[in-house]
Amino acid sequence: MATHKLQTSTSIVNTTSNVSLIKRFNDFADGQQPYAIVWWIVSLTVLGGLFLPLTFLLVYSLGGPAAPFLALSMISFFASLVANMGGMGIRVALSTFFFSIALHLAMIVITVAAY
Repeated sequence: MATHKLQTSTSIVNTTSNVSLIKRFNDFADGQQPYAIVWWIVSLTVLGGLFLPLTFLLVYSLGGPAAPFLALSMISFFASLVANMGGMGIRVALSTFFFSIALHLAMIVITVAAY
């Protein structure tokens, strides 16, 4: 009976997966699909009850640029509202919500820094 010699070379491949920020956000948003109504209520409450009044209060009381910040604030709020109520996907709804929060925070920082 003949014997066969097996030659094997074992190599360890070290692979690192670089997951982009957009991929991570999309995975997060897809996982939040069952909670779309909760995100709608949270966006209305947080934007309409916290960030809009806070931005208006700070801009008016500290003498910031009221007209442009008012326009940006209302446009971002209604964009988030339309994205949630218009039946767009959860990715669009969450991205407009987080973008609106970032925009309001930037307006607040600009107003306070200019004071």
